[in-house]
Amino acid sequence: MAELPGQLTLVVCENVRREVLAVLSQEQWGAVRVVSFVPRGGERGTGLVELLGQTAEAPGRGEQVEILAGMCFRAAQVGLPNRTRFRLHLVEHCAQLFLPREMVQRYLARGVRLLLPREIVEPHNGCTPREAAACPFLAPERPSGLVLLDSGIDPNVGLAFEAFARQMRLPAEVLPVGLDTLRLHLGNLVQEWRLEQERRRLTASLSEAIRRSSDHALALDLIGELAAVATEGEVIERMLDLFTLLFTPGRLTYLSWRRGHPGPGYGRPGPPGEPELQALAQADLARDYGWLPSGKGFLLRVHHQDEVLGLLEVDELALLAYGEHYLKLGLILSKVCGLAIAQARSYERERRAQERLRHQAYHDPLTGLPNRLFFYEQAEDALARARAEERGLALLFVDLDGFKPVNDAFGHEMGDALLKEVAGRLVRSVRNGDIVARLGGDEFLVLLREVASPEDAEVVARRILANLRSPFRKGEQEICSSASIGIALYPDHGEDVQSLMLQADGAMYQAKQAGRDRYVVAVPMESGSGENVPR
Repeated sequence: MAELPGQLTLVVCENVRREVLAVLSQEQWGAVRVVSFVPRGGERGTGLVELLGQTAEAPGRGEQVEILAGMCFRAAQVGLPNRTRFRLHLVEHCAQLFLPREMVQRYLARGVRLLLPREIVEPHNGCTPREAAACPFLAPERPSGLVLLDSGIDPNVGLAFEAFARQMRLPAEVLPVGLDTLRLHLGNLVQEWRLEQERRRLTASLSEAIRRSSDHALALDLIGELAAVATEGEVIERMLDLFTLLFTPGRLTYLSWRRGHPGPGYGRPGPPGEPELQALAQADLARDYGWLPSGKGFLLRVHHQDEVLGLLEVDELALLAYGEHYLKLGLILSKVCGLAIAQARSYERERRAQERLRHQAYHDPLTGLPNRLFFYEQAEDALARARAEERGLALLFVDLDGFKPVNDAFGHEMGDALLKEVAGRLVRSVRNGDIVARLGGDEFLVLLREVASPEDAEVVARRILANLRSPFRKGEQEICSSASIGIALYPDHGEDVQSLMLQADGAMYQAKQAGRDRYVVAVPMESGSGENVPR
């Protein structure tokens, strides 16, 4: 095996190998080698053992092994030598590399089989799709439905999935997931590897310099804490503690820097004043350091790679005779602190990216309303609470009247604007705590919590109808809209979300047949009359 110094070896499940390679081809992350294993073992699994065994026997060549996989890694029966040097990043299911964890859990709790594209076009080790679907490591033996996580890299997988679903005789859905969540996982993993390499190099240099100080033990503990804290503010506070311990200055002033602009200020023994921060922001450093005009301290540029993260002023040194030594130590320390701050910012970007992806997964991109999946989850939770507290709730199915002619006459831009306006009017028609979601097209769902009687739901339905009748204006165009609403109540019309949705959907169609712009309350299940009354 060829030696590749400083290389990252990434071990992934064969089911996601193509997607991983697609992400790596789009990014410039340097030397990353991809090795895959087949969930049910086989020749590729044996190759993995050999690879990791060789890595363990030659740890000095700078090769790091990172394993990113679901529980199928254990299912693959890949035996790892005891001396193997690797880090394991396990998720509960490979689908979590493409979807938020909560969404995957919801699907699995409903008995849904989540399929990746390779499981359709290249079933495991030559087994048939029917055999693959029964794999105990991947799904229930008889799932309640099938969902294909379409990453977008195989244009033919949709047809193969349709054929698979017909063969299995199960309800099926294609869920476009793209590569953004996988890109986030891989980017974080590569970033952690890079930071770890740099941290080891800088810490070794710094440790040697600090050992000359009488407080070296406590200082090294503070350095260890730099890598452990999560937020940038915490890193800065530890940095100031460390400089205070080693340099005993009369004053420390730190000004954070983001995207070329000054940010918050920090200081010891107290917060810096505005004049101090302004003077620091205007400092012009030709190098990474500079002596203060007073000669009693110095200024350090805290940075990581080419990004300036902040400026640190160390003033009124206790022992000016050791100024040059302090400066050399400060330069090394500033690099370690810069690395820790860069890592904290990376974690913050990761958190925001995860929140953004989660929002996208649970919300409609046009209206910003929760989507069907989010509504289903919230409705299940609300039903469980209503059941426990013996209270009622209502589900309203809202369908716009005559939306297609609007699209045909005024274009999709006007249609989209109308949908967004309708979404806003629906939200304004319900209480805080109630949920409005877009099901798709011109269909919306409303969940009313804590409904004491059918009349409570009817009041909301009448308010919705009145709010939607007001003309909608965009530019010189004016459109009059209305809706048909079906109402289903728990427990009268069903005791689970699916039953309530079916009852509300049926009542909504009766409202349309009765002339539109009205609502219909579903008939209680025990009545058996089948007659819903339009209102």
